[in-house]
Amino acid sequence: ATVIAGPTKERKYTLQSCNSDWITGDEDLANELSASQEFVEGVAIDNWDITGIPHGAHFDVRYDARSDPDKFLVEYPIGNEVLDIDWHRNSNYNVESGNTVHGKIFSKLSQNTFRVTPIGESLEYANEVLKYEVRCRIPGLADNDVCTDNVDCTSAACAYASFSPDSPQVCCASGTTTIYTRGRDGWDYNGDRDFCSDQEEGALCGEHDELCSSGVCGRGAC
Repeated sequence: ATVIAGPTKERKYTLQSCNSDWITGDEDLANELSASQEFVEGVAIDNWDITGIPHGAHFDVRYDARSDPDKFLVEYPIGNEVLDIDWHRNSNYNVESGNTVHGKIFSKLSQNTFRVTPIGESLEYANEVLKYEVRCRIPGLADNDVCTDNVDCTSAACAYASFSPDSPQVCCASGTTTIYTRGRDGWDYNGDRDFCSDQEEGALCGEHDELCSSGVCGRGAC
């Protein structure tokens, strides 16, 4: 069981659309807590109205879980815990962005409210540690539709449409190919990225024959 101690504030929010954008609640509670003293305890109980969201939509949550003790609970429907992080840095912690992301923690059923309970203890930076964001996504996108995650797509493959930092991520008809990219080529960081396989003639491919359905990449294009 979780023992809730310190200032508690219940808040209400409404998620009105499902367009894959991250939505955050206001930071009033966190600001109030951090303004009073350096080390504090605090709890927010946030009820989200999702009446306008279609059944079957997937919900994700992300939060900042640095070195300060913090804990996040998500319930859907209220009373049914679907996420409970521990009082330490989570294994999914992203050092570069400072965010931990949990994808598809629940899908919308008939109930129209879910609850997020962020809990902070001894917070030096309460305005950051109590901050979280939620988003919903509609699964089952068709090939070439813009996507953010593999689970969005009927093909279960979401990747860059072509070999360009300006390329959108789309649902791929023929799977994906992973290529290591570098910041010196315009990417925002060095690392692996997924690209749609079997690119048609004219698609940007860098120097990667493996991206082209023809097996040939010349002068930067298939």
